[in-house]
Amino acid sequence: MRDRLRDYEKYPDFISEIKQCRVIETEGDKKLVEFHVSGIKTFSYRLWIAENPPQRIAWQLESSDLFDTSVGSWNCRDAGGKTQAKYSVDVTFKVFVPGLVAQALMNVNVANTMSALQRRVRTLLRSA
Repeated sequence: MRDRLRDYEKYPDFISEIKQCRVIETEGDKKLVEFHVSGIKTFSYRLWIAENPPQRIAWQLESSDLFDTSVGSWNCRDAGGKTQAKYSVDVTFKVFVPGLVAQALMNVNVANTMSALQRRVRTLLRSA
């Protein structure tokens, strides 16, 4: 699972809202990754992602046409032959979004991303 999380350019293959994702720059253990997303609204953003394998992947917003801030992480740990992944994100928007709407959007996005990631890992394990 951890390798799937770090394979950013493959995200559009299994997360339908992400239309394009590419690594723009690499500095040591950090990568500047650009995402183009289409859902309720089409937007793009760039994250500086720090990879601290094998347990942690953390990011901070570099630029966006929708988000004012975005800070988050994946924390992974072995759990009896499986990988347990904990996702954390804190975002603020450049435009006013009512709190309940923002929370609903984030909850749906996180649930969809986790489901897509689980399906991707299962598919890859079956084909291995």
